[in-house]
Amino acid sequence: MLTRETVEGELVQALAEFRPARAGQVSDGSPSQLALNSLDMVELTLMVEERWGVEIRAGDADELRSVRELAELIVRLRQRQ
Repeated sequence: MLTRETVEGELVQALAEFRPARAGQVSDGSPSQLALNSLDMVELTLMVEERWGVEIRAGDADELRSVRELAELIVRLRQRQ
């Protein structure tokens, strides 16, 4: 079963690789602020969709403010499949 904690851990690792300069913002796995610009968010959304096989709508992506929120969204979307 996919859990928020599992997804959150993978996201922290992926974000550290995705934007190394921002790794410190998410390294603790807490609901750290994403602080991504719009291009970063598009790239992150594509990575998430490919990794977890979910489709994130633009409106959902625009409202994400933390790693935890993104992890919770991924789990919800996977449960609907």
